[in-house]
Amino acid sequence: MASEYRLIFFDQNELCRALIEYNRQRRTPFPPGNLRKVVIGRSALTVTIQVDPDKGGATEQVTFDTPSIAAALIMFCKERKIPLPAKSSKEMRVVADRLCMLIRTKGTPAEAAIAVEYTGKIVATAAA
Repeated sequence: MASEYRLIFFDQNELCRALIEYNRQRRTPFPPGNLRKVVIGRSALTVTIQVDPDKGGATEQVTFDTPSIAAALIMFCKERKIPLPAKSSKEMRVVADRLCMLIRTKGTPAEAAIAVEYTGKIVATAAA
């Protein structure tokens, strides 16, 4: 049976826009100010956005857990008409210091690990 794996990579601007819009949709206020830094936690996948307030004062932080990140990025993809199969497994991963969504249709987690392996070059090719 054929399996499909797709990785959708998000840059920091897209990630921030998705999370800020997600907060707005949930009617959770995001601190006003300038984005200072985005930190992606690897052990338990989290995203922390540090914000410098407009009127001075201490830097504020907003942290998102994995389900919130996934919901925000799914919403982001839908708004931008990036197709996401409804009957697929969607997992959040960090590959080469970038957040990505792994979309898996009819495959196993072991196959997914091969699909996500990042070498930066073609290791081998087979002639048809």
